[in-house]
Amino acid sequence: MEKTYLFKGLARCWAVLLAFGLFSTQQLNATTCPDATAVSALPYNAALVCGTTNDITSLNSTNCGTYTNSYFNGNESLLVFTPGANTDVMISYSGGGWTQIAVYAGCPSSGGTCIGGNDSGSASSNSLTVSLTGGTQYYILVDTWPTPNSPCPGTISIMQPPPPPPNDNCITATVVSLGNPFPGSTATATDSAPPTCGSGVGGAGVWYRTTGTGLDMTASLCGSSFDTRIAVYTGTCGSLMCLGGDDDACDTGNTLASEITWASTAGTDYLIYVSGFSGATGDYTLTVTSATPPTTDITLCVDLSCFTSVTAPSVMGPFNGENAGANMVTDPDGDGVYCAVVPLPPGDQQFRFFFQEEGQEALDPMAPCAVLNGPFVNRSVTVVDGMPQTVQYGWEMCGPSCGSAPTTTEVTLCVDLSCLPAATAPSVFGQFNGWNAGANMVTDPDGDGIFCATVQMTAGPQEYLFFNQDEGPESFDPGDPCTVTNFGFTNRIINIDGSGTPVMETYGWNSCDQNCTLPAGANVEFCVNIGCLSGINNVNLFGQFNGFNPVANPMDDSDGDGVYCTTVFLGAGPQEYRFLINGGDPPNEVAEPLTPGSSCTVTNFGFTNRIINVVDGQDQSVEFVFGTCSSALSDPDISFTDITLSCVGDETVTVDGGATPAGGVYSGPAGLTDNGDGTFDVDLSQLAEGDYTITYTIPIELDCEVSKTANLRVDKDTWAPIIVYPSQDIVVNLDPCDPDPAVVFFEVTVTDDCDGEHFPGSSVVPGSEYTVTASSGGNPTTVFSIGGDRFMGVFSPGMYQIV
Repeated sequence: MEKTYLFKGLARCWAVLLAFGLFSTQQLNATTCPDATAVSALPYNAALVCGTTNDITSLNSTNCGTYTNSYFNGNESLLVFTPGANTDVMISYSGGGWTQIAVYAGCPSSGGTCIGGNDSGSASSNSLTVSLTGGTQYYILVDTWPTPNSPCPGTISIMQPPPPPPNDNCITATVVSLGNPFPGSTATATDSAPPTCGSGVGGAGVWYRTTGTGLDMTASLCGSSFDTRIAVYTGTCGSLMCLGGDDDACDTGNTLASEITWASTAGTDYLIYVSGFSGATGDYTLTVTSATPPTTDITLCVDLSCFTSVTAPSVMGPFNGENAGANMVTDPDGDGVYCAVVPLPPGDQQFRFFFQEEGQEALDPMAPCAVLNGPFVNRSVTVVDGMPQTVQYGWEMCGPSCGSAPTTTEVTLCVDLSCLPAATAPSVFGQFNGWNAGANMVTDPDGDGIFCATVQMTAGPQEYLFFNQDEGPESFDPGDPCTVTNFGFTNRIINIDGSGTPVMETYGWNSCDQNCTLPAGANVEFCVNIGCLSGINNVNLFGQFNGFNPVANPMDDSDGDGVYCTTVFLGAGPQEYRFLINGGDPPNEVAEPLTPGSSCTVTNFGFTNRIINVVDGQDQSVEFVFGTCSSALSDPDISFTDITLSCVGDETVTVDGGATPAGGVYSGPAGLTDNGDGTFDVDLSQLAEGDYTITYTIPIELDCEVSKTANLRVDKDTWAPIIVYPSQDIVVNLDPCDPDPAVVFFEVTVTDDCDGEHFPGSSVVPGSEYTVTASSGGNPTTVFSIGGDRFMGVFSPGMYQIV
């Protein structure tokens, strides 16, 4: 008998990674201030281990925040941190409900001053952002309401908060186009404190802007991942007027998501604030629609006649989701003026032109034809319903003609990648090519590890970065000497003087000097077992290290065993990641369903990911089952023994299979039916005597199965006449299958009995005289002659002597 894994519908698979930050194995002690756990540097991540006594209480400490003395009743944990400089920090807890985070300047039980606090209510996570002064000692308290008695088990993370999203402020509201989904997150947003607007304002949020169509319009957050709120305003950012707000109007998907419909006025701007109930944050998708929005054909033209080379020109803007490939402009008559007809709804519609050599138009924000929209400087056209029109501009001009082609300079940008373990598809991208990482590849023809590309740049400051598939884009800290930070993005900067003199710059990867320094880190082999899932096209690894790119790090299953692997060089420290099935195919993407608080995960900003601590110079390998913290599929120890059905006929019998563990299914030959309760029926009319194989199958995770087989022996009641010869003692075993007395016919010839055994002998000589007597234990049984050499008798089961 063998144990066998059954794989159903196994297909090719890919996986994807997510990465954020790993909690260390250092434990936190719930202690008095002198014994508080020291936080020496940020980011700090750790598993929370609480003490056995309540050291910080409402009797020796002051309330910190808005909650009552009840939140001092747990066996708390206490940390101490002294920042080296003024900084904002985000403190995040994940574990149990009814917890508080409180920050004090000085020991809380010795008169410390409250800096900030927050409680989770019944939620299992909590976060707090506070501003700290360099050189001041702060104590961080994690405590609970009476139930539970401590915040353990749980995890804590202390780090500098990431920058807020670009549309964190009303002034930089993102313009949305009708019908297009706008995904985003409020995880790092701040609270703009807009005016109360129905039930639509709930704390930290982001802003969007749309233009009325003159019809009913709807702003929907249905399907978002958290408890959202939405508010719609008219007016200006300095003088907002509430039009309406909503909390939970969605009737499909996430019923805690928000949706609002209002009667719009054509051409009127509306400001939309997306936030969460009771300060909740998370991922959302905003879609603004209009009831059958009318459109009018608008011809948008740009004069490019002053350029000698024009490749893939187009027009882009909020109307097409800022997609430079959606609406190409053409020049059929060859006069250098390129046009596209675009159906646009009524109101002010923004746009700008693009072509590959120059990238996007860089309009002067102060130009009379320019409109500022967040990080974009756009053109604008006022659309009147049913009135087609044509507008023409020269490239980066407010007039209709192309002026002198901007003076460009040949700039050679080089990056030393020799220290990196891998550098796939390296390139340079920036303002000069519309931030297209695939437009200008850097090459290394002499093999010295320095990769270069020559591009054309116009006069003035130009931002750019180097990129490779393994590392993603370069990452700099604001203030690094070779960088500039705009709209929350920190990029390299080069100033082109416009003289036309060629320029060459060489840097080390992620460095402001020419040296490529091997980053601290190690190679990590990631493997994931996707079991027997079907519909798999690819499996990828994704996270911070690859810019959350769902296709950057494909995983391989060359041997077809369902385990996909890839090796990635990661920087030292905690790294968050996840596996992803069918990355790059949003309708079919499957991200791991990880459980918050499980041993291999961490939860930050509402996201639960796997976490690994990378130690400089120490390569390692990890393997998990998709969606779990287990390293291998379950392997239950199945017990299943052989079964014999004796003395049966052609009836249907119910058999207790006896296999363990319970919950499996029996299968086998025709006539066998599993009953779902640990038994199975056998229709013996479909089976002859003999041996058959029965399989007991138990389902395990990821659509896989484990099975074991046993033998089924069928021994039917096939009694045949006993045939003996005289003058010898013969012991006969009557068929034990039938407990009732049986009429037995026998004659003096050799034949088989019920069990197929042979009684040797010879035929009786014709005319011989003999007497046949049958007895059991000395008690004779009457037998009768039925003519010739044939006899009969009535026998009960047992052993008989026939003479």
